[in-house]
Amino acid sequence: MPVIDIQNLSKVHAADGLSVNAVNGVNLQIGAGEFTAIVGASGSGKTTLLNLIGGIDTPSGGEVLIGGRSIGRMSETERTAFRRDHIGFVFQNYNLLPVLTALENVEFVMELQGQPVTDRRNRAETLLRQIGLGDKLNVRPGKLSGGQQQRVAVARALAHRPQFVIADEPTANLDSKSTADLLTLMEQLNRQEGITFLFSTHDSRVMEKARRVIVFNDGMIQSDTDQ
Repeated sequence: MPVIDIQNLSKVHAADGLSVNAVNGVNLQIGAGEFTAIVGASGSGKTTLLNLIGGIDTPSGGEVLIGGRSIGRMSETERTAFRRDHIGFVFQNYNLLPVLTALENVEFVMELQGQPVTDRRNRAETLLRQIGLGDKLNVRPGKLSGGQQQRVAVARALAHRPQFVIADEPTANLDSKSTADLLTLMEQLNRQEGITFLFSTHDSRVMEKARRVIVFNDGMIQSDTDQ
């Protein structure tokens, strides 16, 4: 069974009396351990597709099955809990909580899950040391570089052991060195621990690292290539 199984998925946005097919009849499967990039120009629908996969948005038609469960058929409360427990997110703007330390940011999802303090702290410390930020545990995001903040975001996305990680333009605000470091880190996590990553990007450096590239255009898959 694939981790993500998309069946005849569509999403229609209505604006100014017009209907726009942001996602139009998409069929797609993502297997465990994939390192896949969805690429396309702004307005191609790739971010809408990720939002549907991540349960941030609901489909107009078709289904997104995560581990065999239809995320679009869940209530809002069920979907929120499902995202919290099964999906990791990395955003281009990091989305860290500025009043929390790096350690507390990584702990946050596990705290929402009600995990014991000792367990979640040990998990957060282990991850931050693993990604090279063992000396930044008690530092708040405002004192970290962009690359360091995005590493914290990756650790937070992995903390609750999700089924897969969605990374929406994760390198958009990073310089070349930070981008290279981040991609190396995520590739290592993918290869060594089998973590499934699904990227949305227009960054050629991400495309080069990806082992599968899906080109999205006008709400549809234009090509799907292993590399």
